[in-house]
Amino acid sequence: MYLNKEIKSEKFQITKKEITHFAENYDPMFFHLDSTKAQESIFKDLVASGLHSICIILQKLNEFSDWKIATGLEHTVKYLKPVFPDQNYYVCGKVSYEGIWKNPKYTELKMNNYLMDESKDKLVLLDTNFLIYTS
Repeated sequence: MYLNKEIKSEKFQITKKEITHFAENYDPMFFHLDSTKAQESIFKDLVASGLHSICIILQKLNEFSDWKIATGLEHTVKYLKPVFPDQNYYVCGKVSYEGIWKNPKYTELKMNNYLMDESKDKLVLLDTNFLIYTS
C-alpha cells in the first residue's frame, strides 16, 4: 500500500524567530541564536540547528502524508548544506520498505527523506525507519 509512495510537502519557510526559539531551548549555539555573531561563523549567517531540521522533516512527513507516525525506530542523517531563515523549502520522501510489525495495528516503513530548497538542492538527508498506525 505504501511501498514506493512518494510525498512532497507544500512550500514553507523557517523564520528567524523559529530558529532562535528552537536554539534557545535545545541547541544554544551562537550561529543559531544571534544574526550578528553568526556572521563570524563558517555559515556567515543565522542557520537552523541540525536537530531542528530533523524535527521539521518529521513534522512535515506527519502533516502531509496520509499516515500518522507512531514512533521512530532508527534515523540516519546527513547534513549537506546549511538551512537559512526566510527561504522556501520542501520536504520530500519515498517509502523504500513496508512491512508488518509485531503488532498488527502498526506498519513499519523505511523512508528516504530530504529537506530541499527552491533550487532543488538537497540540504538534509534523513533515512528513517518508523512505525505508523494502520488501524
